[in-house]
Amino acid sequence: MRNFLSIVVAVTAIVLPAVASAQTELKLNSALPESRGEAKLIQEWVDLANQSLDGEKITFYHSGALGIKEVDILRVLPGGETIQMAAIWPGYLSRDLPELAFSLPAGLYSDFDKAPTLYGAMTEIYQDFYDRFDLTLLGFIHPDSGDISVQCKEPINSIDDLKSKKVRVWERHHAETFGALGISAQVIPTAELYVAMQTGVVDCAVYSTRASTAISLYEVAPYSAYLFKYLTHPYGIVVANGVWNGLDAGEQTALQAAADQIDSKGLAVFQSGENQSVVDQAFVDAGGQILDPFSEEDQALFAETAREVWVELNADAGELAAANQQKIQMLMSQ
Repeated sequence: MRNFLSIVVAVTAIVLPAVASAQTELKLNSALPESRGEAKLIQEWVDLANQSLDGEKITFYHSGALGIKEVDILRVLPGGETIQMAAIWPGYLSRDLPELAFSLPAGLYSDFDKAPTLYGAMTEIYQDFYDRFDLTLLGFIHPDSGDISVQCKEPINSIDDLKSKKVRVWERHHAETFGALGISAQVIPTAELYVAMQTGVVDCAVYSTRASTAISLYEVAPYSAYLFKYLTHPYGIVVANGVWNGLDAGEQTALQAAADQIDSKGLAVFQSGENQSVVDQAFVDAGGQILDPFSEEDQALFAETAREVWVELNADAGELAAANQQKIQMLMSQ
């Protein structure tokens, strides 16, 4: 009997992971608020995907509702137990995967016409890194708009004026870039941004006016000044391999096709700039004030500093990170 029980326990231990991938709810985690344009694209993919799943359903959890911090996502997702899918922003991964976190921070380049070629290369770069964590990349969720501003409690539109303020950024590269310019900056996820601004943790935020309207940031930071274009590494729709391999071939094909469709749709909107034409007015209508942009000299100084910091961070992250950085530089110079 004792030997029989030992065999049962051993068999159960082998079977359980396969059973876990066949659960009825597949949880998709994201730090994005439901009102963001990117979150709406993810929901569109979820709706398309759910039409193709047999007995399973993907549920999209917004704004970090599951209590998982973005910085910890690579320590939670691969097992496929707590969550099975995620929309991952590379900029939050500087602790566990700096090679990807520093792949293409915002503010380096502004030629949107090169986005399709650039993101084709980024697909390969992403998957090479996610292979290490037993994850599959299905597709990208591209930014909802293309311009980034600095939004503050007071009217500020110069680098000199920012030197006396505490600034929120969304990734380490930006914290290092502003630091090199003599400005105090710290990484704060979107889900925590409003409270951080409201309570005085920061005085300003690097953000888009369209996204600001979505989270009502104008209530605590009503002044916005343009600083740089938003050509950057996109969110990735990522699934744990144990879950992905538990789907049949038809389901995998359908989910991938849905991801490709949303990827193409998002990239087309991003390249067109159609959202940006109405962003400023929506921000104003909501109570914000658009200031004159940062001067051309300040914009050029930020871009130059951002590229210098980018090279340094990738050099520190290792040979593969430096090689990918050089690959992107070559693509953007063609």
